[in-house]
Amino acid sequence: MIFIINKILWFALILFTLFQSTISDNAYCNSDADYCFNITLPDKNLPDDQKWVEFRLESQPTAGWLGIGIGQGMSGYLIVTWLNNDGTVTLSQRSGGMPDEPKATNYQSDLQLVPNKTSGLINNRLVVYFRRLQTVRDSTINETQNFAWAYSTNRPSGKDPTSTITKHIYKDNIVLDLANTGLENSSGSSNTYNKLIISHAIIMFLAWMVFLPGAVFVARFARTLSFWVQLHMSIQIFIVVPLVIAGSVIVYVAVGGYQTSDPHKILGLILFICLFVQIFIGLFHHKTYDAYREHTPWWTHLHRWLGRAIVTLAIFQVPLGLSLYGAQMSIFYIYYVYVSIVIIIFSILSVRLCYNNVRKDSRDDFRRMNNSDD
Repeated sequence: MIFIINKILWFALILFTLFQSTISDNAYCNSDADYCFNITLPDKNLPDDQKWVEFRLESQPTAGWLGIGIGQGMSGYLIVTWLNNDGTVTLSQRSGGMPDEPKATNYQSDLQLVPNKTSGLINNRLVVYFRRLQTVRDSTINETQNFAWAYSTNRPSGKDPTSTITKHIYKDNIVLDLANTGLENSSGSSNTYNKLIISHAIIMFLAWMVFLPGAVFVARFARTLSFWVQLHMSIQIFIVVPLVIAGSVIVYVAVGGYQTSDPHKILGLILFICLFVQIFIGLFHHKTYDAYREHTPWWTHLHRWLGRAIVTLAIFQVPLGLSLYGAQMSIFYIYYVYVSIVIIIFSILSVRLCYNNVRKDSRDDFRRMNNSDD
């Protein structure tokens, strides 16, 4: 009982700490890339066709292109701008990416340079003022909004918005509170966001790809242990569930609310629901288990196959999250190697288990034949 109370207090402390996390204001600067941007929301009382969101991007004059994405990661709605050799500025609306280059959309007219404001080289700085409506096709900018940004020193191939762009050399994610326009820019919130996302990734990886498969291994390969059922249940209830809840709360705080804007988030919700359904079915199976039954009930089959489906979906969920965050390919390779090792070990143990079962059945048949002859 004391152990459970300590776990609850520890978990409550984590939640309290997470909800103390702050979100930055409507501006951000990165000193390494020498790249700053401000975003200003329109008046709420304006009609929708007049709700222009204004952007101000600033960097060193040698910048090749500056990018800012609406949402998490660089694989969704993206705005790229660059300075041409003749002093003009190009705006390009793009989508997609990861691993391919983001493609220019057919809605370049969504973007406009801000009238009555000069964009270009100003006091030996590249400054670009542009605007777009708060809601356009496939993109809405909210008061609390995730932004991804990228920076490159290489200029695109030409002036046209569809010109080829090179890969960024800097990138990051930031949550901005666009309603909080009275503060100056901040740089600490990006670190907070990244720490929360990395914590979410580590916790969810441990839950879905370490402890949950561990519970499956126990149920399949450790039945010679007298306490295997208790171990199988304890791993899921007292380790997997708290980790999944903690990881979900962390990402909720990081992105400023629940979202279903991409497959990773949708699949995450499905896994979250399936986990608790699976545990409920497992408890029901344990409660109604009859060692002398002649047939396996349907809920036992459902428990087994739902568990396999959850693990399979979790395997695909991790790369979706890595792509959304824009992780380096080396992280993908490490993950694929890990999954391959787990699958190989599972396959070897499964073959061994089947072999042992066949031998056991053969011995039992042999004994029954001898007893029958006697």
